[in-house]
Amino acid sequence: MEPEDAAVFFGREAPLIRALDTLRRMVESSEQFLVILGASGAGKSSFLRAGLWPRLKRDDRHFLPLPIVRPERAAINGQTGLVESLEKTFREYKAPKTRAELRDTLAKFEGIGELVAEIQPLAQKRLGPEAAPPTIVIGLDQAEELFGKEGGEEAGLLLTLLGRLMGHVSGEGSNAVNSLPRVMVLATIRSDSYERLQTASVLAGIRQTPFNLPPLAPAEYKMVIEGPAARASAAGHKLTIEPALTERLLQDAEGADALPLLAFILERLLIDYGADGDLLLKEYEALGGLQGSIEAAVKEAWKDLGRDLVIPAEEGIRRTLLNQTFPALVMLDHATEKSKRRVAVWELLPPEARPLLERLVEARLLLKDRRKLADGRETVVVEVAHEALIRNWSLLQSWVDANREFLAWQQRLNASMKRWEKSQKPVGLLLRGLTLREAEEWLKKKPESFSPDERAFITASQHRRTRERAVAAIGVGVVLWLIGGTTWLWQKGYTVDQAALKIESLWHSIHIPPQMVTVPGGTFQMGDVEKLGESWRNPVHPVTIKPFAMGKYEVTFEEYDRFAIATGRRLPEDQGWGRGRRPVINVSWDDAKAYAEWLSHEIGTRYRLPTESEWEYAARSGGKDEIWSGTSDENQLKDYAVYKKDRTEPVGSKKPNRMDLYDMSGNVWEWVENCWHTDTDYVRVPTGGSPEYGASMGDCIQRVIRGGAWNEASTDIRGSFRAWNYPRDRDDFQGFRLAKDTS
Repeated sequence: MEPEDAAVFFGREAPLIRALDTLRRMVESSEQFLVILGASGAGKSSFLRAGLWPRLKRDDRHFLPLPIVRPERAAINGQTGLVESLEKTFREYKAPKTRAELRDTLAKFEGIGELVAEIQPLAQKRLGPEAAPPTIVIGLDQAEELFGKEGGEEAGLLLTLLGRLMGHVSGEGSNAVNSLPRVMVLATIRSDSYERLQTASVLAGIRQTPFNLPPLAPAEYKMVIEGPAARASAAGHKLTIEPALTERLLQDAEGADALPLLAFILERLLIDYGADGDLLLKEYEALGGLQGSIEAAVKEAWKDLGRDLVIPAEEGIRRTLLNQTFPALVMLDHATEKSKRRVAVWELLPPEARPLLERLVEARLLLKDRRKLADGRETVVVEVAHEALIRNWSLLQSWVDANREFLAWQQRLNASMKRWEKSQKPVGLLLRGLTLREAEEWLKKKPESFSPDERAFITASQHRRTRERAVAAIGVGVVLWLIGGTTWLWQKGYTVDQAALKIESLWHSIHIPPQMVTVPGGTFQMGDVEKLGESWRNPVHPVTIKPFAMGKYEVTFEEYDRFAIATGRRLPEDQGWGRGRRPVINVSWDDAKAYAEWLSHEIGTRYRLPTESEWEYAARSGGKDEIWSGTSDENQLKDYAVYKKDRTEPVGSKKPNRMDLYDMSGNVWEWVENCWHTDTDYVRVPTGGSPEYGASMGDCIQRVIRGGAWNEASTDIRGSFRAWNYPRDRDDFQGFRLAKDTS
């Protein structure tokens, strides 16, 4: 249902009053995040769209609800995404902005706040100069889609933007944005997905107020059935529902997902029997009851097959074709193992099955729509109309029951594939051993049930296995012959595993793609924001940063060793602390630059060291006045930083900052691009975020290091603390992380 359906929204009067009272109390106490919880099919979307939203719109002196956002596949740029909501809002207030303008503004760190700050005076102007500014309300429907495979990168970005907006308005942001208008976010989410929203790191510190939407009571269900009919009759359009039919519907549709079933059944009855204005029990029985209504809709879709020669008349062939499409339309929820619908891209479905699906769309068993993907392209998608239909359409439910083991395995496959894709497809996250053999067996049994992405993941895993077997087949004797024998191994300090990597590098790249975090652009105050008076961090000055990407972690031994092996460099010492996921140490500025150049060549994307201002901006979570990366409370510092220790710790052992960056304070000092200048030259740092003069011309005597290390006190790991070293020096407290341009 939508806001325009408010007139026929019945059965939720008491929860609506309670929800509105909760919202008003939250405004008074400066709370910002209301989460509407309920089971699948409980009517959360209708409650938000046709219940709360029209009432908030009517109360325009206190609330300014924006068009509701539904994440789907593209939570920012999709047809129901955040950009669409903002574009409609500015258009409504006669101050239109293009989608490109909105995207560019959202890319800035303070962008979401800037847009909200522009909207409020537009609304207040309509109310009059003496009116108090209304609370801006952002609606987020079906938030569980943010945590599914289809959510993609935009899902995380939407959560980040909302968290950033609520954090600023609550006073956690910088002084420049404390004047933002009051903002609330109202989200609906299935109860079984709420834990993921509660534990989202980008929402840490933001209080969430849960609002439980219980199943309808029998009397409320009765109002849902009879209320719209009574409203239609009062308006002069006769429509009556026999009491016996109401009682039967209440019996047959009992359950948590009864609402979508009731909507489907009543629509079928109205279409088939509503011409005389009376809906009767005998008419419902003629349809075959609940399941019969669904089966009747399917049979109706198969009528008059002669008009479409591409649809087979034989039921067995139709079943086979539909079975080929069901894997794209149904999945198991990994938490509950219940079947749920998934959105399928039309062009990826079997061409021979599409005419059948068109008929099911006509019967309203499936929904077909055109939606925008994250990259801006439009595509046609299709999905089951209601999840309740999955459990009541015998053909589909029998397929789910027969394939439950496969669906559960496919869910695990997709989780592995998602981790691989999110980490930029490292070799180490491909399938191997038993899991790869299982994938090959399922692929052989059910080739039609795999998406192109799933096939590509399995194929990449097979290629990895082939390469490893080829390397193993060479044998230790050939390894020693190729690389000069045991003396060469001893000189290079290689283990047997590292020697095998050397052989592998003769056939293909052995790099590990870094995990990068997108850092939105923005302007911040760089330097001694704590006002400690240290000359080498003064004067405090504004710097504008363009959007860029920063390494989520410091570069590890696991990553750097592959570079050293592939290029014939000596492996850096690890001081006996271990290698693997520990940050690489004993590397010079020149070594770090060489690694970035090598990785850029291997991947085809330019990686580099961050500039000093980029580093500080990211360390302070986008220019917030944080003393350390992630916190200003020294009592919490041990949760965020490795310091006052006797050695490094594996990267990611502590909490990330608000940018999802780890170890920006402590663990190892990090090389940056900039030259170190005398104290008085700090004022000459460019305000555009680029390195200072001479930084890329080779005439620097010293280079800047930032962040502090494992052996430092808390004072030396502050986000604005600066130090230097000679570019050829290698020390056990020194490493680096990567950066990358995004525009």
